[in-house]
Amino acid sequence: MKKERKGLLKVVFALEYMMQGLANPWQGVTYQPIFRIFKGFGLEEGAIQGLHSKSYLAWAFKPVLGFLIDAYGRTKTILILLLSMSVLGFLLTPMLDASAMILFWFLFGLSIVLAATDVAVDRASVIAGDEESKASGRSKSTTVGLNQAICWASIYGTSIIAASFGGYIADHFKFGNLMVVLAAVPAVLLAVVLMLPHDKAAPIPLKQSVMGFWNGLNSGPILGVMLFYFLFHFQPALGAIWNNHLLEDLKFSQTQVGISDGITNAGLFVGVLLFAWKGVKWQDRIGLRSIFRIYIVSSIALSLGAYLLLDPYFSDITKGLHQLLPFASEGAVRLGFLAGYNFLLAIGAALIRMSTFSLVGSIIPVAAAGSLFAGFMSVANFAYSCSYGTGGWLYEHGLKLGFLSKFQQGFFGIAPGEYLSLNMLILIGSIAYLLSFVCVHLLPDRKQTKGDVDMTGPEKWLVLPAAWRRITNAATLAGGAVLFAVTVFLWKMNPISAILISFFGFTMLRKFALDRMLRSVKV
Repeated sequence: MKKERKGLLKVVFALEYMMQGLANPWQGVTYQPIFRIFKGFGLEEGAIQGLHSKSYLAWAFKPVLGFLIDAYGRTKTILILLLSMSVLGFLLTPMLDASAMILFWFLFGLSIVLAATDVAVDRASVIAGDEESKASGRSKSTTVGLNQAICWASIYGTSIIAASFGGYIADHFKFGNLMVVLAAVPAVLLAVVLMLPHDKAAPIPLKQSVMGFWNGLNSGPILGVMLFYFLFHFQPALGAIWNNHLLEDLKFSQTQVGISDGITNAGLFVGVLLFAWKGVKWQDRIGLRSIFRIYIVSSIALSLGAYLLLDPYFSDITKGLHQLLPFASEGAVRLGFLAGYNFLLAIGAALIRMSTFSLVGSIIPVAAAGSLFAGFMSVANFAYSCSYGTGGWLYEHGLKLGFLSKFQQGFFGIAPGEYLSLNMLILIGSIAYLLSFVCVHLLPDRKQTKGDVDMTGPEKWLVLPAAWRRITNAATLAGGAVLFAVTVFLWKMNPISAILISFFGFTMLRKFALDRMLRSVKV
């Protein structure tokens, strides 16, 4: 990799994630303004939480986008097209904010375009990481992890500013005017992309790209790691409900919440730097499997810490701090405690999150880097969507589950009200991390983390009788179709979520069945 191209590519990595941290709908500087504008449309926090959960599904298209990008292969050309569409999308937003649903679906479409730019850059980060690994002798998990560290240091660094001013902007500026200003962000990235060297990658047939994804998906531990990835990222989340708690219960202004969010992102930024400094070494030293066992327990502890931001604990702590710091106003102490807690929590959260990207980078083949990296991200985003959706559902309907109502009253002493308490939601979200232990044993061990994981593909199943394979494939298709129908028509789930559940669920069962048959044949 030429030094000049390598340096410019790193700049593109940073600017792409700067765009995601600053301008992506429902994140960064837009989060608080979107919360406010949908409140202005008359939506309650639970309904806004539901839209927030659906917004993550825009990123569920990333594997399909990955097929196309892997097939075309020309990063520069793809980014020029997508960034031009992004600029136009931001400029058109003020014309489409007449109603909640029109605005939501337009922002959903804009998010799909931004997700496509993300796929292109993530694909480039894996390919560049593979080249750097071969040239330097370092593990692929390290080189890809460091490339992702550039990306996420950029998004978190940008988000410090974005989140800090998001609340103020929500209080003082029209949403449409904000989006017009944000059009400058993809425009700056577009200008840098135009300076990249000409693409040399030759397009490949789409069928070959899809087969590359399928073969990669069935290679080594990928499906098992995907299951872990979903479970690790799934915990009933609070989102807009927590935002409403800060505003209504703790009486912070949106500007103050924005400042706290900015300091949270400063903690995330520090966590990324800690990962680049020490985290990659810890991974190689003890292996990804062992380090995630530590991270699961740590995540439970970090999640339970949210009780410190509930009353009476929050008021008792801040009153005590105010007595120790009489020179500071009570409001400054309250905001300082909120921001300080979030800062420390975010350092640990970022360190853990960065290791998940190293985990992905260590096992996916370069031939399907775009689609498989996107596949992992779609699994994570689906988990986030499920998390916010589950959190919103539990908040509104959890008390209808008698055992939760009794537990809430018996353990926390909180009488049943209109909604499930935040105390219960925090506890449920923390306990959910334990599900990750079900498949943590499927992660790369120390030896596999430092080198290449065995990527033996689906050709290993060719030794099985053809009839067995045909029956298994037919059963997989039939089962997936039935599950899709059940989730859409009976459970009323949206089609995107239904496709993800059906495809990854039955693909995983198919691999399990074929591997079981293979072991019986070898025995």
